[in-house]
Amino acid sequence: MSNRKIGVRDLRAGMARKGISQKEVAAALGLSSDYVCKILNDKRVARERRAQIQEYIKTHGGMR
Repeated sequence: MSNRKIGVRDLRAGMARKGISQKEVAAALGLSSDYVCKILNDKRVARERRAQIQEYIKTHGGMR
């Protein structure tokens, strides 16, 4: 994992491109949707969680 900070804008854009919802990310990673919301609104730093979200976005396409 790199030391570069993973930006919430990048995460949100990736989720939008692939049609992935916050609830989907939360369920897949075993997190509360409130916690994921706080991460994506930059209210929690959670570097490891951001990396997990980024990896999920790379490997999944959404459950539409």
